[in-house]
Amino acid sequence: MKADVIREINGIDYRFRMSLQAGMDIEAKLGMPISKIGKDMSMDQINTIARQTIRSDEGAKIKEEEWSGIVDNLSFVDAAMIISEVMGVNMPKSKGGDTKNK
Repeated sequence: MKADVIREINGIDYRFRMSLQAGMDIEAKLGMPISKIGKDMSMDQINTIARQTIRSDEGAKIKEEEWSGIVDNLSFVDAAMIISEVMGVNMPKSKGGDTKNK
C-alpha cells in the first residue's frame, strides 16, 4: 500500500505519494536513480519530486496551471519538509546484514 503525505495548500488538501510511476518519472527527469538523491537537494530536484508526487485529494494528477499556483504559495522549507517526509515514508528501509543470495 502506498502511504500519502497530506498537506493543505491554498485551503485545498493535496496528497503527495511516491508511487512507482512517480519514482520512474523523477528518475527520468533528474537523470539519476532515486537512491542517489541526497539530503542536499537543489531547488530543481525539490520541485521535480514535489511535482511528480502531488495529487489532488481525490488522487488525480495536478494540471500545470494549478501547479504554478501551488508553487507560488509553497515555501522552500515547506516543500523540503514534504519531500523529506514523502521519501522517508515511501522508501524501503534497509534491514542491514548480508543481502547475498545463498
